[in-house]
Amino acid sequence: MLHQDSDVRRQAIDWLFILSGPSTKAADLEEFERWCSHHPSHAAAYKEVKSLLGDSLLVSQPRLTPSMLAKEERCNRIAMTALIVALLGCLAIVLEIPVAINTP
Repeated sequence: MLHQDSDVRRQAIDWLFILSGPSTKAADLEEFERWCSHHPSHAAAYKEVKSLLGDSLLVSQPRLTPSMLAKEERCNRIAMTALIVALLGCLAIVLEIPVAINTP
């Protein structure tokens, strides 16, 4: 049982770092919620670790909500799509590929 406790505590520390980082994703939050609900010791270990280390990890980072994270992920997808379209356009110009543009 002691070995399990230390494993759960290590996992709780990992979660604290993941959730305190600037690149936390909505999927991370969902996975964390699943981990916490898996066993009562998980949530208790996270609460203990956060009370001991939590404030030391927060270096004036804003707390992101799941909706904020989802919006950021959508913006990233849109930006990536625009980049791909621009690169394909540049490739078409360089390779002199005719491009049909439909206009009304």
